[in-house]
Amino acid sequence: TDMAAARAAGIPGHLFTGGDLDAFIAPLLTWTAAP
Repeated sequence: TDMAAARAAGIPGHLFTGGDLDAFIAPLLTWTAAP
């Protein structure tokens, strides 16, 4: 699965189960943004 692949790569995986994708992804993108 995608979650298993993320775990194997040593990166965080995030399971989107439905709803507002923008609201789900917005807080996740803040930690990847470079200053």
